[in-house]
Amino acid sequence: MRIATCPFASLILATLVSAHAAAPKEPELNRYESLWTDSLFTSKPPAVVPPDQPNALKDYTLASLCRIQHGWHVVLLHKKDRSKRLRLTPYGFTKSGFRVVSVENPSTREARVEIHADGQKGWVHFESKFLTIRKAAPARGARPALSTPPIPGYKSPKVRKKPVSAKM
Repeated sequence: MRIATCPFASLILATLVSAHAAAPKEPELNRYESLWTDSLFTSKPPAVVPPDQPNALKDYTLASLCRIQHGWHVVLLHKKDRSKRLRLTPYGFTKSGFRVVSVENPSTREARVEIHADGQKGWVHFESKFLTIRKAAPARGARPALSTPPIPGYKSPKVRKKPVSAKM
């Protein structure tokens, strides 16, 4: 009889232990998130730029715009320091991270270029006060050259230059 009760007792003991054990937990949804976010085969989500960051495009104006074979060649002029110019080509990002997105009215002075810069997008246009041409200052001591047209059959006399004497 002892043999017959042993399987019955072990069955009761197994049901009591299993009833007391906790239910299995569902796996979390983000359990494998690192596999698809850090994969080499997926694109990274765009970087979110905080709104308090200054807009890099507000210091630039459009200086020139030219259509080339694969897109647009754009030159941006810094408003405060005119020696700083950015040349944007259609072949990708520049060192400063600027890229041409689209162009509106390319053949007029109202042309606008949409630029993508460091996670920000903005429009740049021509500003007339930066496009004025300044007159060059005359060179110091320069005299207009007087020249006479050559006369056929006449040899002009050679002019000897006076030697420069050094004063002591």
